Amino acid sequence: GGESNTRVFVYGDGSNTIYYSEPEDGATKSSAEYFPELNRLDIDIDSIPVTALVPYYSRLFIFKEDSVYYTTYSTLTGDDGTVIISFPTNNVTKSVGCSVYNGALSVPNGIIFPSNDGIYLAKGGYVYEQMSENLLSKRVDGTYKTFDQNNIITLNNQTLGEAWFIDGNDVIIYNYRNDTWYKYDILENALYASYHDGVIYFGNDG
Repeated sequence: GGESNTRVFVYGDGSNTIYYSEPEDGATKSSAEYFPELNRLDIDIDSIPVTALVPYYSRLFIFKEDSVYYTTYSTLTGDDGTVIISFPTNNVTKSVGCSVYNGALSVPNGIIFPSNDGIYLAKGGYVYEQMSENLLSKRVDGTYKTFDQNNIITLNNQTLGEAWFIDGNDVIIYNYRNDTWYKYDILENALYASYHDGVIYFGNDG
């Protein structure tokens, strides 16, 4: 994050707060070594936790369980000429959010994310304030609504252009290149999954 991607943004403590690092003077690389006390973003006034962060073009999109926001690098100049760096937040929608921790996926035409009532594609041009929410999962609604929101895992198979939604050994897959859905079963219940160099890895406690 930041004007030259020199800051690290972290979340995940079950709160609505995001913390971001401060690079050393003149630094050109991301730093996760220094988090000043004031380098924090409290997203809205409620305590609903942040569930996902997705960088998309020049903005960082912030997902909560019931809403979506974005922030971007900004500066203010004080009366004494001091330049103050800030990351103001703006609401995109309060009608839907990402129900799965770390579950939002960045794809070429937007951001795909699971919500309590379905799977959405947030898309828009460069006017992100007017981003629309498209419900993608109408064709697999019956299957998706059997998924346990607490167990869902998501991953982006970039090689094939697929967004995977996994609950145990049940998988529904959305191909965002040709707008098709299909179902897949894996042999064992997956507790985590990852994608690397065209290969998907599943794991459990066994």
